[in-house]
Amino acid sequence: MLCLHCILDYSTLDFDHGLDVLHGVDMKFDQHGGYKIWRHNKVIYAELSGTWNKEAAINYAKELKALASEYTDTWGHYVCFDRWELCSADVFDIVQSLVDWCVDNGLRRAAQVYSHSAIKEQVISKMVVEELGQFKRAVFDDKEQAANWLTEQGYKVTFFESSGN
Repeated sequence: MLCLHCILDYSTLDFDHGLDVLHGVDMKFDQHGGYKIWRHNKVIYAELSGTWNKEAAINYAKELKALASEYTDTWGHYVCFDRWELCSADVFDIVQSLVDWCVDNGLRRAAQVYSHSAIKEQVISKMVVEELGQFKRAVFDDKEQAANWLTEQGYKVTFFESSGN
């Protein structure tokens, strides 16, 4: 009689990195969640949407760094979170690292816009510091107030797309 056994060797699973590495094979996942990102003058604009996974954060970080690398002076960031629906835990380190990079590369002010949400506020606050060196972040529930604040801080908001809200 033939006896077959299926043995899963748990020593090959990388639980510290979200099971991204299984049997030495780097597993690639599709991006979940989206964004629009563009720059105008001294401001990088972003509209985030959906529930983000690690791949969305990695792609966003690459695009933001590419846009920010074109600046030779300080810059501001206007980001709308109204259509963003939180993220998986593996996004936190990516965003924290991105914030550090941005601050080191000229980001001085960030205006974040979203309707009041205690959960959203808590998640975003874990990823993005309120102040770091010369960097300051402010949260608004009104796009015009956010634009006015960023303009008053020296980063004139002259153009942003409607997110359809």
